[in-house]
Amino acid sequence: MLKLVVLFSLFFVLDVASAKDGCLREVEAAAVEVVDTGVEVAKTVKICEKNSSAAACAGSVGKCLSDLSKVADDLELAATDCGGVNTTCAQDITEAAQEVSNAETAIAAAVTDCKTSKKKCFTDIVHGAEFLGNATKHIVDAVKACKKKF
Repeated sequence: MLKLVVLFSLFFVLDVASAKDGCLREVEAAAVEVVDTGVEVAKTVKICEKNSSAAACAGSVGKCLSDLSKVADDLELAATDCGGVNTTCAQDITEAAQEVSNAETAIAAAVTDCKTSKKKCFTDIVHGAEFLGNATKHIVDAVKACKKKF
């Protein structure tokens, strides 16, 4: 399933890649980062689900937070560059950014929860993955909406 999501996301990234517009370049960068982050979250679920050490789980969670920060940065640039494109484009970027923020909150909670409860830790990471999936949907929608500028 994850491979399908990655391939689906890459299809849209490649579709946007030829655009020379800063707006679409930033949306593309966010799409690439979302795919990378999704792969990292999937790895983290496996690491933290196993009887891995707390340090291994925490390290993987930290990598997810770092990747989510990159997505947020790309979406912030996209919001700036796409500001005057159309309201649907801007709304999709805003909604993607909110979902990334929700994912960051959920995964940041895992940092603490992984020290005390494997179940809470796992739940936090899974919720982060769900929010990331929502962000991906909004980024795909943004690609479509922001292309209408042309």
